[in-house]
Amino acid sequence: MARCGRCGCWYKYPGDFAEKRYAGKCLWYQIRLEPDQVYDSRECPDFFERIPGKSTKENMEHKVFRLKLREEHIANRIKWSVAVAGFVLTCLAFVVQTFGWFR
Repeated sequence: MARCGRCGCWYKYPGDFAEKRYAGKCLWYQIRLEPDQVYDSRECPDFFERIPGKSTKENMEHKVFRLKLREEHIANRIKWSVAVAGFVLTCLAFVVQTFGWFR
């Protein structure tokens, strides 16, 4: 699957960019590619076609917000907090049972 030049997360450097060695940057992985590497065939699990008529910034916002990455992050933080609370409660119950407190 091709990415970068066709991906919604690909930012092409302007013509007056100081480092002429690079053609642009993948905003998702933060890697810069030389012009001959832009359209190389490679596997990218985060690849999605550029939405016609949208800028690179708008495509990146689509990737981050519309695919619910933010919501999943919040949900995972809540799940992690519940798991930690359960672990603490389990440890507390073990200590109480082991040492016979509150008898």
